[in-house]
Amino acid sequence: MSLKEVEVRAKKLALNDLSRHDSMSANEISQYDITSPIANLVVTEPLSGDTEAEEAGVFAEAPALLAHLRDAGLAALAEHILLEFKAGLRDYKKQKWHAWLMVEEMALSLSVPLCRPLSAMSARLTASAAKLAPALTSRLRAHLANDVDQHIFEEVVLENWFNTGGTMQFTHDVKRNLIPAFAPPNKVASQVNQLPKLLEACKLLNLDYDDARRLRAALAKRPQTSTAIEHLTGQGIRHIQPSEALKILNQRTDLSDATSPASVMKLF
Repeated sequence: MSLKEVEVRAKKLALNDLSRHDSMSANEISQYDITSPIANLVVTEPLSGDTEAEEAGVFAEAPALLAHLRDAGLAALAEHILLEFKAGLRDYKKQKWHAWLMVEEMALSLSVPLCRPLSAMSARLTASAAKLAPALTSRLRAHLANDVDQHIFEEVVLENWFNTGGTMQFTHDVKRNLIPAFAPPNKVASQVNQLPKLLEACKLLNLDYDDARRLRAALAKRPQTSTAIEHLTGQGIRHIQPSEALKILNQRTDLSDATSPASVMKLF
């Protein structure tokens, strides 16, 4: 039985009871519209699926409203944290990844322009985790990770050229710093894939020279076909579109050639 049917039935029973006790006349009773809903359906949404609605019974709208409030609150909190993070990321975007000096892997550390925004976001996430339930903290962490993954992928990876030194530094930033920042406390960072696009971008940037050239040639022939997707899948790339993968490969300095635009060649 739906909520509306329950409301109509309840109104009928109430009016019949009043009529039996002669507390209201027939004319007064007829003035009431028993079909008008009691609940304010403007602010409530029914649960999706008949099964869920049946399980919720007459309170079907309450869980939906609670879920809406939960999602709206987490979205507002995530937006506040992300605005601060993105504002502090401006210098990180402008780094000269194409002219990065080579250093030994053991000597790598977090990029200086990324220290402040990442530490601030980690502090916000830790403070939020202390106030929120574990399930809500997981949702917030996933929301932040998804937005950070997309933002850095679009603003850093797709907008910059990378030499070998820049690739090593960016890979270190992603695998040793960004991924652990979003890893749940009870899980190993290497086993969590919260930043799929950045991880796959690192794969493309770190591909062996010959493999990278072959993949680029295959993608250049048919970038928007299922064959291109198969080539990427064979390399473990599932979250990056073929056109984006081709752009990343084209922006590797070791794959640049004389056919590159003059404005690009000035970088080197």
